[in-house]
Amino acid sequence: MGGVCQDGDTVGGCGRGGAECKQCGTGFICAADQQCTAQSSCDVSTCPGCCFNGTCVTAPTAVACGAHGALCKQCGPNTVCDAGECVPDAAIKWRVSAILAEVNPQDTSGNDWDIADGSAPDVYVALSCPPASAPNIVSTPAVEAYAPQWTSDGCTSTFGSLTKEPVSVTVYDYDPFTPTNDLVANFTMQLSAVHLSDQLEFTLPPTQGLKSLTFRVTRVGK
Repeated sequence: MGGVCQDGDTVGGCGRGGAECKQCGTGFICAADQQCTAQSSCDVSTCPGCCFNGTCVTAPTAVACGAHGALCKQCGPNTVCDAGECVPDAAIKWRVSAILAEVNPQDTSGNDWDIADGSAPDVYVALSCPPASAPNIVSTPAVEAYAPQWTSDGCTSTFGSLTKEPVSVTVYDYDPFTPTNDLVANFTMQLSAVHLSDQLEFTLPPTQGLKSLTFRVTRVGK
């Protein structure tokens, strides 16, 4: 406009891509696509749902979600439209898997894990996903290493359960020659929406006999 580049998002100067700015006429607005568009009669005073191309959507969905006359928006992956807001789908199932650990050279008492020969511990992880009333419990295979890795499946639960109740984690040094296995670490971890993203990996800091423990979260479906 006048040889000066404008933002192109006002009724007095609407446009994009370096084209000549247009002045939108009466009854028109400069829409989000920076084109002059007929002004809609759909607004907060006329629409309890959301506005899509000038039409009130009274029963919002994940494709067109909103309320109180706001512009409809499309909800992202793993979300649903609830009361006009895009929220995580509580029914989607997620798998929590232990994939990598780092174990201290000695147990919490300062002894070798395998006193007989001083070899590395045979580490396995037992996971229990909520709800506590019907937990999903799985264990990794035992791997003889100070930095064991696993590719086995983890425990599974819904978004709703995983964000309300914690996952129980117990790490053992398997010992077939004693009545009980040596405890490496035992704790619970509370997940949030931040953790529940497909293929997301996160690592917990040192605790008890562990230097670290890394998990992978995988979307399973409904």
